[in-house]
Amino acid sequence: MLRFLLVLAALFQCACATQRAIRDRAYNPAVEAYQRSDPEQAYEFVPRGEEGGFITTVEKGWLAFWSKKAWDEKPLQAQVDTFDQRRYTSISRETDYFLFQESEEGYVPSEHEIVLLHLISAMHFSETGRVEDAKVELRRAGYVLDRYWDDPSLRIWLGSLWAALGEWNEAQVDFRRAGVLSGKKDWIRLADGPPPPDLTLHFFGNGPVMEWMDGQYEPQFKPDTQNPPVGAQYVRTDAWFKRHTKRNSDLRDTLVKSNYMAQYLGSKALTQTGRGLGKIASWGVRITGVVVGAVLVGGVIYLLAQSGGGASGEGVGYLLAGAVAAGYAIYVAGERLDHDIQKSMKKEEESKRQDLHIYRMVRFLPTWIGLGICATNPPENATIVRLRGSSVRTRVALVNHY
Repeated sequence: MLRFLLVLAALFQCACATQRAIRDRAYNPAVEAYQRSDPEQAYEFVPRGEEGGFITTVEKGWLAFWSKKAWDEKPLQAQVDTFDQRRYTSISRETDYFLFQESEEGYVPSEHEIVLLHLISAMHFSETGRVEDAKVELRRAGYVLDRYWDDPSLRIWLGSLWAALGEWNEAQVDFRRAGVLSGKKDWIRLADGPPPPDLTLHFFGNGPVMEWMDGQYEPQFKPDTQNPPVGAQYVRTDAWFKRHTKRNSDLRDTLVKSNYMAQYLGSKALTQTGRGLGKIASWGVRITGVVVGAVLVGGVIYLLAQSGGGASGEGVGYLLAGAVAAGYAIYVAGERLDHDIQKSMKKEEESKRQDLHIYRMVRFLPTWIGLGICATNPPENATIVRLRGSSVRTRVALVNHY
């Protein structure tokens, strides 16, 4: 009984969270602005529905860095403090182990999102000259990578930031690990050598394309087919999003699916009911047209009979034509009503379907991350930020190609 009540409570919580969550289509203006290389406008367009939550806080931290806005560290640091105060838990699912820790509002971030929380904070601290604060965030990011889930793109990101802070020994560890994970020997050779005078970390793309299939409670991730610019060695970030879709326990997946299907089937039922009522109404109008036409024609015939055939043929023809026209006009109005009702119901059904498209994750993240060992000038439609460390031997630039 207790277990049953716990499941019911979890299902209720899941349903409530879904009602509060931002719908995917609400992100369209922000995503389109970001793809136009306008992070400042994207920042302004980020939906307000989960203000202060993990997802929008990380997204705004990322966008604020590239738009070079004045940074308020409090929201990101509040998220960092939340995760710092809670114990990480590994949960098993089949052959995988997942890092499990809910944010304050109930979202369960994937490992890459927790690492990014710390990397983005470190980027802001480094860019504003707060070197020691940046180092603390990099150590936190490394902790997750070392103990829970490793990834070459996150490693070169982490190593580049260590290099920007003058910690080449730390950077070497991450570059070597990135080389081993990705099979890129150039990164291993970089790790084995002295610090280069320049490093450029490249970000390209906006993650995979989400494609929703009717009736599915999660989208399919289609890989972005664009290739990054030359001048660096790149790795894709697809593993982040594949991992993200697997991060929950079987129970959580079941609850999410149940909640989605309840809404989906309910929406379908309402739509079919509406269409059925619309059909009944429109056919009622059509039948009325037929009846009215028949009555009018019958009336004309009756009048003709009463007149003893004295009415002119032309006059009778006009009356009959008018009767048929009146009935036909009502019948056509019924057809038009049916068309308008079906069109309206289809639009409403599409709107309800779009409302069910909720996939909670941190958006605006790159499809490719690359590392170059020479200085670069900002290409067209790209943003470059040169980090400022303390007495560093390696100058590090971050370039976002969008």
